[in-house]
Amino acid sequence: MAGGPVLSTNAGNLASLTVGSSAAMNVLTGGHLNLSNGLTSTGHIDVQGSMTIGGGFSNTGTIDLAAGSVMQLNGIDLTLADFAGINNAGQIALASVLDLGGGILDLASFGKLSTSSTIVNGTIVDNGVTSQNWGSGTFDGIIYQGDINISGRLTVVNGLTVVRADGQPPGTINMSSVQATLALAGVQTIDAVVINLSSTFVRLLSDEGLTTFGPNAVVNVSDTARFYGSFLNLGQIDVASYLTNNGNMTNDGVITVAAGGRFTDTDFVNNGSVTLQAGGTADLTGPLTGTGTIALEGGASITLGVVDAQQTVALVDGQLTLTNAAGFAATIDDFDDAADVITLANVSFDAGDTVTLLAGNVLQITQAEDGSIISLQLDPAGSYGGLPYQLVDDGAGGTDIVVTCFLAGARIATPKGEPAVETLAAGDIVLTAEGGTRSVLWIGRQTVVAAFADPLRTSPVRIAAGALDEAIPARDLYVSPDHAMLVDCVLVQAGALVNGTTITRVEHPEPRFTYYHIELEDHALVLAEGAPAETFVDNVTRRRFDNYAEYEALFGDCEARLPEMDLPRVKSARQLPRAVRERLTARAEALGVLSAAAA
Repeated sequence: MAGGPVLSTNAGNLASLTVGSSAAMNVLTGGHLNLSNGLTSTGHIDVQGSMTIGGGFSNTGTIDLAAGSVMQLNGIDLTLADFAGINNAGQIALASVLDLGGGILDLASFGKLSTSSTIVNGTIVDNGVTSQNWGSGTFDGIIYQGDINISGRLTVVNGLTVVRADGQPPGTINMSSVQATLALAGVQTIDAVVINLSSTFVRLLSDEGLTTFGPNAVVNVSDTARFYGSFLNLGQIDVASYLTNNGNMTNDGVITVAAGGRFTDTDFVNNGSVTLQAGGTADLTGPLTGTGTIALEGGASITLGVVDAQQTVALVDGQLTLTNAAGFAATIDDFDDAADVITLANVSFDAGDTVTLLAGNVLQITQAEDGSIISLQLDPAGSYGGLPYQLVDDGAGGTDIVVTCFLAGARIATPKGEPAVETLAAGDIVLTAEGGTRSVLWIGRQTVVAAFADPLRTSPVRIAAGALDEAIPARDLYVSPDHAMLVDCVLVQAGALVNGTTITRVEHPEPRFTYYHIELEDHALVLAEGAPAETFVDNVTRRRFDNYAEYEALFGDCEARLPEMDLPRVKSARQLPRAVRERLTARAEALGVLSAAAA
């Protein structure tokens, strides 16, 4: 076609084709032309269908690619100069190497490009006009100006710099297609970039090397994502959905797991910080080493296996599950309120087991069955003395360590002072309201899980200081609704005393709390915060208590019956004598509570 003819074709297979300067060729809509050994053109080619070229490509003429058309170049080494005469309203598909030669490939003028081969050495400018999605191919030493959108597998070698369309950092990489993959080959550092992992099973691959997220890199996980290979994080990883690391990761930066997020890793080195926000979870059951900190907030949960001694786990508010308690050597910080739980998943609950805080803030769990000891190091500089740690059944074959809150700290009068109720033990001497003394037979513990309990029957009742009489109780006192107080020669259960002001039901109790029951030789009145309060009477079976095994060990399986004191008992508000109600109302007025409430 060296002269001036025009060739139009719907289909054809040719070894090669030369289009002369005065000639023209049309590939019609729906047609396909395959040139296996190359194209040389100094004329004009109009492609409305598709054309595949292999073996060689030389164009000093013009090629117009209509909308919907495709020109594919296979196995040809190309430069930007090879595309000088191409007007691309369709798509150019490269299965070739495109060497930018340090120049600029501007997609707005070049048009849409797909590649299963390599683009090397230069800058790609993408202002979003072509809606470019990278389904395959390799970037080799590329600067990308604009958002990179990955829909398939894109491989990066020899570094990748991503900037915004205005040329300033940070740039953005979007992976919003199912199984979109970014493979980083060899030793790579990617920095000053935001990587959005926002579709199912998207993947980051560190291929035969180490990939480093620089200090200004941010990875956002908003769907199911997986990492493969070796990664070093110096920047920030935010997990709002599911992130699984199937290789090994070293974190020297920041990882945050938000509500609904889950981070899983079986080979993790943490020298930075990992924060699990309310509703966030993490499973780090493989070896965990490093000198970093893991913080649990707002009820977050984490499962850990063997953990290095240089690691710190801060239970701001959360649940720490240990699958290998003996192999956990990290320091535990902030284990000091009822919102914190440590679950020993591999330790079956035994009511005879004990937990003790030793010198140096070592929490020691002694197992009754074989005498074996588990030691957990709390922050040596923390203030944990006097906290009532307790072992309870986790309901799943393990043991929970909890900090009891309600009633813990309520002071009971003894000849030697007023110790907290949770510190009393069998054999201790307590004072009675009549001025006598009694020996404690047993302290029963009953744990309540608020989510599964009837609040009217279980939520603590707060009796404000001075609510019953002058300085009675001396301080706010928390008791169970069925626990009776002596008021004007009548045993009144706390639930019947609730008046909404000085005596109130706790509306939002801690998720888990424990009641303590003092059992004496008889049903009596002790002084709790100075107020006469009944001791245990067996109107409920002792078998309901967490530590019934202790009672059984002391007294056998025979539950002795205790006769109640010969005093009238009020179980509901309607039974409360009018005189008592009026006097308590007067007390509230004297305290200024009713007038304040009315105002």
